[in-house]
Amino acid sequence: MNQSIVSEIKTALQELSIPGKAEIMQTFFKTGK
Repeated sequence: MNQSIVSEIKTALQELSIPGKAEIMQTFFKTGK
């Protein structure tokens, strides 16, 4: 996965501060590896 895309996703999730954010980030990291 492109590192810049990962950074954008992390920034967007931080701005949203939505419930279950940790689970979503874990899913992105799992699919990104």
